[in-house]
Amino acid sequence: GWGCRSRQVLRAWSTVRGTASTWTRSRRESVTGEYAARTVDSGAAAEQIRDSWRPQLVLMDLELSDVDGTELLARFKEAAPGTELIMIGGHGSVARAVDAMKAGAYSFIEKPVDPDVLLAVLEKALERLRLSDENQRLREQLKVGSTFGNIVGISEKMQQLFQLMRLAAPTANVAQFTLAEIERLAIL
Repeated sequence: GWGCRSRQVLRAWSTVRGTASTWTRSRRESVTGEYAARTVDSGAAAEQIRDSWRPQLVLMDLELSDVDGTELLARFKEAAPGTELIMIGGHGSVARAVDAMKAGAYSFIEKPVDPDVLLAVLEKALERLRLSDENQRLREQLKVGSTFGNIVGISEKMQQLFQLMRLAAPTANVAQFTLAEIERLAIL
């Protein structure tokens, strides 16, 4: 997971006019923590950064110099499915916005980019990433031995009980243990 380190954000823009100051203001006003950001101006450069730097969040222009943003979005989702992508498009690109959302974009922001809108969308996308990380971490904890069948427990006593049940399981039907027997085993 991406835990405590700063979030890596990739910006893929066809033109930087107006967007740099928007990003700077939004970054300065952010309350969620630090972003490590990189900016590229082509799809090829975006894919290189995706493969080498593994950004968790990507702000992507629909109109890149060498590739259509929707096409690049599909390639990003295939190569890095856990990455959240926010698409940026010009006025009147509603149909393309719908296509981008269908292809897996987290959100779509219309140009010119309003700093407050950008910040709100960034905050929500980062929260979604945080929740996804937490979900994955909890799933991994469940796999590590805090379960036995449909029983979940993390206390030391429950872990001892699970260990005893695992030892008994190959030779006895665990379902036949009485509550008194389980309590007796847990006390040992």
